[in-house]
Amino acid sequence: MMKLRLVCLLLLFSGCVHWEDRAADSAVRPQPVPSPQAPAKEVTSHHTFHNLEALVTFRHQACQLPVEERDQLLNAYREMTSDEAVLGSLMLATCEPDQTPGLLANSLVAARSIERPPPGFSAFLELLAAEAKSYALLERRLKNTQKKLDDMIDGIRAIEAEMGESTDEDALR
Repeated sequence: MMKLRLVCLLLLFSGCVHWEDRAADSAVRPQPVPSPQAPAKEVTSHHTFHNLEALVTFRHQACQLPVEERDQLLNAYREMTSDEAVLGSLMLATCEPDQTPGLLANSLVAARSIERPPPGFSAFLELLAAEAKSYALLERRLKNTQKKLDDMIDGIRAIEAEMGESTDEDALR
């Protein structure tokens, strides 16, 4: 019995040592997220999107900026006509899609006309379009539910008013 405990303990210890070696491997260790780039002008004038990773990294950095700086960056992109401007606008539109659903929809339409998209961009664009469509559907359902709720509340108030009137009439008799 003692030998079994010893063997189990050795196996457990050797497994932990093996796991620590794997955790030390840089491929397993999570990579730090790059810090946001500072001024909006630097992001605008020096950014190109050669692949989806660069595009998503830009999005992450841009979404970390204060709203005012994102608006400045978006305005700068609107003045430009390049593919990078369209891609940058699209990524900025995804920062707060619930606040700017029209911007996201317009950016998705504009992104379909990019001449030289990064590899894999069409699938990424389909994903964003599906998410925007799903969000719009949920928003419509929410509005319909809100209208039904408002109608029910109005109906209950009307019933209460009728009941109050009939109670008043009965009291007068």
